[in-house]
Amino acid sequence: MCVIICVEDGDYPSKATLKSAESMNSDGGAIAWLNKDGTKSYRKGLKASKVWKLIQRQLKPHGIKTAIIHF
Repeated sequence: MCVIICVEDGDYPSKATLKSAESMNSDGGAIAWLNKDGTKSYRKGLKASKVWKLIQRQLKPHGIKTAIIHF
C-alpha cells in the first residue's frame, strides 16, 4: 500500500516516522518539494534514511517548507 506524507510549514516527519512509512511499502521512496523560487524538484528511488538526509542537509537549510513524501 502507498504511503503519502504531506509536509506543510516545514513540519517534517521524524526519522522514525519515515522508517515506519517505508516498512509499509518497501518498494522505494520519493520526495518532491517546492523551491523558494516556485520551481519544483524531486528525487526518487530512495530509502527512508536517504529521504531523512536530504531533508536535513538540503531542504531545511534552504528554508524549504513544502514537500510530499511517498513510499
